[in-house]
Amino acid sequence: MTMKTSACGWQAAGDKTAREGTAATCPWRETGYKYAYQWNFARAVSEIAHRAAEFKGYLPRAEQPFVFVSEQGYPHTLSDLVCTYQFIKTAIDVTSLKGNAPGPDGKTFYLEYQLNDLGESQIRKLKHSLRSGTYRPGGWRAVRIKTGSKTRTLHIPNVQDRVVERDIASVLTPLAEPAFHPSSYGFRQGICIADAIRGFASAVLQHKRYVVGKIDLKDAFDRIPQARLLDIVGLHVPDAKLLELIKLVVTGRGWENKQGKTKVGLPQGGPMSPLLFNIYLNHVFDQCMGKHGVKFIRWADDIVLICESASELQAQRALIERILNGAGLAVNREKTFSPGATANLLEGECLEFLGMRVGLDDSKTNIVLSLTEDALSSLQAQLLLVINGQRPNVTWSGRRTFITDQVKMVIAGWLEAFSGAIPCHDWPTLRKEIKGWFLSESGSSPWILEQCQAKHEHLPVDCPSTECLNGLYERAATHWQARMARSTPEVIDRLVGRGERDANSKTSTRQLVPDDLSDGADLVPAPSAFIHAAGDRKPGADLVDFRLELAEAPF
Repeated sequence: MTMKTSACGWQAAGDKTAREGTAATCPWRETGYKYAYQWNFARAVSEIAHRAAEFKGYLPRAEQPFVFVSEQGYPHTLSDLVCTYQFIKTAIDVTSLKGNAPGPDGKTFYLEYQLNDLGESQIRKLKHSLRSGTYRPGGWRAVRIKTGSKTRTLHIPNVQDRVVERDIASVLTPLAEPAFHPSSYGFRQGICIADAIRGFASAVLQHKRYVVGKIDLKDAFDRIPQARLLDIVGLHVPDAKLLELIKLVVTGRGWENKQGKTKVGLPQGGPMSPLLFNIYLNHVFDQCMGKHGVKFIRWADDIVLICESASELQAQRALIERILNGAGLAVNREKTFSPGATANLLEGECLEFLGMRVGLDDSKTNIVLSLTEDALSSLQAQLLLVINGQRPNVTWSGRRTFITDQVKMVIAGWLEAFSGAIPCHDWPTLRKEIKGWFLSESGSSPWILEQCQAKHEHLPVDCPSTECLNGLYERAATHWQARMARSTPEVIDRLVGRGERDANSKTSTRQLVPDDLSDGADLVPAPSAFIHAAGDRKPGADLVDFRLELAEAPF
C-alpha cells in the first residue's frame, strides 16, 4: 500500500481499515488525517491551561518551566509550540474564517495560503523563519470604518502577520486567562454581551445598588505604553524566546499613534491587540478595582460602575481617574460626566450600555432592555462592509449566493448579541425594517444599493426570507435566555476540556460557536470559502476542514 507523507510528518493511509486499526493507540486518527493537527493543537492548549491554572496565570519563569511532550515523544517549550505545524496550521484555519482583507502588500488570504497545495510551502517557510529568528513583521494598512455613530481606524496587517499573531495568541490566551478578573467580559473566548448584562443585573439586584455610571476611556488603545505592557506580559510568559517574539510583533512595525508617538499604543485590527489590551487593563485597572471594593462591569474599554449613591459614584470616578492617569490612560471627561452617563434606576432612568438601554421594570425587581439606534446602525454598517468588501473587478454574477450567505451570517451574529433587547412583539416591525433595506419601494432603489460604493445594475444580494429571519431570531432568543439563566462561564474550563472533546469526536462536523454558547444548538456547517479576487480559487469540499469550534475564537 502506498503511503503519503504530509509536510507535518504524519502519515495518512489511504486505506480505511489501516486507519481504524490505529484508532485504539492514536485516538486523533478516528477523525482522519485532516483533524490530526487540530487534536494535537487542542491537547497542547489544554495542557498549557492546566499548568497556568495552578499558578493563577503567573507561571514561575525558572522553578516550573513549561515543556509539552507531543504524541511522538518530542518535548516542546512554549516558543517551540509557536513554531510547530499544529499551531501554524490552526492559526491559518481560524484566520481564513475571519476575512480575506489584504494588508499593505496587497496579498489576500487565499492567494497566500491556498495556492501550492494549501500553502504547505508557505507554512514551511514560516516555520523556518520563526525557528531561526529571521521573521520580521510588515506594516499596516489603515482602513476607516463606521460602527454605529462612531468612525474608527483599523490597521490591517499582512496575511502572514495575522497568522503569526493568532499563533502567538493561541499560546498566550491559556497562559493569561486564569488571571483575568470575573467582571471583565470583552475580548474573551465564549463570553458574550448576554454574560455582561447578566453580571450587570446580578450586581444591581442582589447587592441593591441602583446608581450606575459609565467611564469612557479616551483613545485607550493608542495610549497604552508598550514598555510597561511588555513587562506585564512577561509576568505571564515563562519563556524568554516567546517574549522576544511578542516584543517584535508589538514594537517592530513602525507604529505611530494619533499623537505621533512611536512607543505608545496598540493598533486596532491586529488579532493579538485585543488580548494584549485585556492583559494590560486587567493589571492596571481590574485588579486595582477589586482591591478597593469597586463594583464594575468592563467590556473592553466600556466600563460601568455600580454604586449605592451618587456621592459614592463621584468618589469612585475620581479614584479611577487617578489610577488610569498613573497607567498612561486618560478618562474622557466630556462623555464620562455627561447627563446620559449616569442613571438612578430606581427613579426610572435608563443607562445606554453595549448598544442597549438598561433599566428596571415597574416592580423594580427585573432588568429591562431595549434597543438603541446605535445598535441598529451597527447592523447596517456590518452589512455594507460585507457588500463593499467585494473586489470591484469581479462581476456580481455567480456571487449572489455567496454574498447572501454572508449577509445571513452577519444578521445571525447581530441577533445573537442583541436579541435580549428585542421583545417578541417588536420583532415583526424590526424584521420588516431589515427587509426594507433590500427591497425597492415605489420605484426607488433599495437602501443598500444606494449605499454601495460601486453602483451596480442589480442588487448583489438576495433579500433574506421572512422564514429565514424568524428562524435566526428564535434561535438567538433561545440562546440569550439560556445564557442569562446559567452561571458565569469559565473560559479556562473550556480550554482544558477541548483536547478531550476533540479526541473523542467521531463526526466530521464541528461547531462554529464554543460549547457553552451553543447551549444545545444544532451543529452548523462551515461557511463558504472566501472568494474576493479574480485570482483566488475556491477549494474543493475535501479541503474545507475549518469546522473546529475555534471558528469564533479570538485567537
